[in-house]
Amino acid sequence: MLGVFLSVVCFASVAVLSQSPRPCVAPQAWESKISYWDPVRRISIQAGYTYDAPRLRRHITERTFVPGFGLQVYDLWFLWNERAGPMMYRFNQNNSACARAPIRDPWRPFAVPPNAQYYTTITMGTQAFENAGVDVYLFGLTEQGPNGRPLAQWEGQFTVVGCVPFHWFFLNLTSPDQDFMQDTFYDTTLGIADPGIFNLPASCTTARVEEIEEPVRYTHRNSWFAPSQPSSKAV
Repeated sequence: MLGVFLSVVCFASVAVLSQSPRPCVAPQAWESKISYWDPVRRISIQAGYTYDAPRLRRHITERTFVPGFGLQVYDLWFLWNERAGPMMYRFNQNNSACARAPIRDPWRPFAVPPNAQYYTTITMGTQAFENAGVDVYLFGLTEQGPNGRPLAQWEGQFTVVGCVPFHWFFLNLTSPDQDFMQDTFYDTTLGIADPGIFNLPASCTTARVEEIEEPVRYTHRNSWFAPSQPSSKAV
C-alpha cells in the first residue's frame, strides 16, 4: 500500500511540474508602443518600437516633453548587421542632427532565458467580462557574480498565447545610482508595416562616431541575460 501511495505522489508531482510553462521565444518581427520611466532624466517617455529579429535590428521613436525644451523626438536605430560592426544611430527630429556609436552588447532576441523561473500566470484586466482580460506568464531571473553576489534582477511578463512581451523590469544591483528599467508594451502588432522605417537619414550615414548617452538606456538590448552566461540562475 505504501508503495502504491508513493507512486501516486510521485506521479502527481511529475504531472504538476510538467504543467509549468517553459521559457518561450517572442515572434520574429513585430511593432509596439512602449511607455517607460527614465530614472536618470526623471521623465516619463512614450515611444514606438519595431523589432526585426531575422535582420538583427531594432528601431525606436522616442517622444518626451522636457521642461524648457518642449517636445523632443528622437529616432534610434540599433543595427547589428552593419558592415563596420554593430552600430547605434540617434537622430534628433527637432534639429536633424545625427550621431552614431558602436553597440558593445551582443544581439539578444526577445526570449525568456532558459534558466528563468516561472513564477505564476496572471490576468491583465479582468475575467469578469468576455475578452476583457489577457493571461500572461511571469518569469524571473537573478544574475550572480563568481562570488555569488547578486548583480542584476530581471522579471518579465509574456502573453500565454504567442509569447508577446507585455512588461519587464530590470534592476542593476551594482550601480550606486537608481539604475533600473521598467517597460510596458501595448498595441502590439505582428510584422513590420513599413520596412522603410529602417532607412537612415542622409545625415546619419555621414555622422561621426562618438559616445552617445542613450536616450533609451536599456531598451535596445534585452534587459535579461544571454543564455550562454552560466552565472545567471533563477530565484
